[in-house]
Amino acid sequence: MLATTKTRTAIFEAIQQKRFFSTLDKNLRLSFKLNGQEMGSTVNAGNLTLVVSAADGDNESFNRIQLYKNGIVAQTWTPNQANATATTTITATDGDFYYITVRQVDGDEAVSSPIYISGTTNTETNILMTNQISVFPNPTEGNFTLDYKSPLKGDLYINIFNIEGKELVKLKLLKTEESFNYKYDASELTKGTYFIQAKINNQKDNALLIIK
Repeated sequence: MLATTKTRTAIFEAIQQKRFFSTLDKNLRLSFKLNGQEMGSTVNAGNLTLVVSAADGDNESFNRIQLYKNGIVAQTWTPNQANATATTTITATDGDFYYITVRQVDGDEAVSSPIYISGTTNTETNILMTNQISVFPNPTEGNFTLDYKSPLKGDLYINIFNIEGKELVKLKLLKTEESFNYKYDASELTKGTYFIQAKINNQKDNALLIIK
């Protein structure tokens, strides 16, 4: 979790802003930025500078960094060093989302929260910023509840992807209130990290799910 200080307020703010990543290595540190905005952010579409940095308290080497665009591998780096970095320039459009995975030589991995791309303006931007998706408990050993707040109403599509971008679950639900809750039995999903995407009208929002 990327909190500015070790206080309850800062940690809660980091959770709200989705500035966190999942890993089983307690010493691993990961940063993923687009145009200086950290993971969990919403960034305007265009030509963006991507910067990834990963480090490990035990000086374990990273042998792979992968950039995913909309759940599909877009670029791979093989740094083979303990303090690994990767930089590139990408062209992002409205509705895209990007995230990073890093792997160490011992097989340990980390997965970042996504950065979301917005090309909308005026009222559409306001709708985007007022949407909020959360999953609890998270991490979970099975069942979880999806909480989705949005002024939009109508058909709500929920999709669950693994970190390789493969769609595993596809649901169509009806959202009639601004606040929507849905309980899901995830017992068929194995341990790992997943992405949940909620789509209503043309609005997409994403959340990270960890099953332990």
